[in-house]
Amino acid sequence: MALHVAPLVSWTSYMVITTVTSRPQLLAVQYRCSEVAETVLRRTCTEHSQGKPGKSEWELVDFGDVVVSVMTPAQRELCK
Repeated sequence: MALHVAPLVSWTSYMVITTVTSRPQLLAVQYRCSEVAETVLRRTCTEHSQGKPGKSEWELVDFGDVVVSVMTPAQRELCK
């Protein structure tokens, strides 16, 4: 899901929210987002872990004006 949040927050323009089924899939999505941004868009990102390093079920990939949130279904339930 992609959301235009610029009218609501000052720190980003868009949020992309995606759900994965496992930690390995989460890491793969996070890596691919970073890879495409750097090679295709020439943009660097900052990755943020939202829990214990290496064990988090929620990761953020921050490109400044676009933030990608990758989380498991269990973590998504906690965010409701």
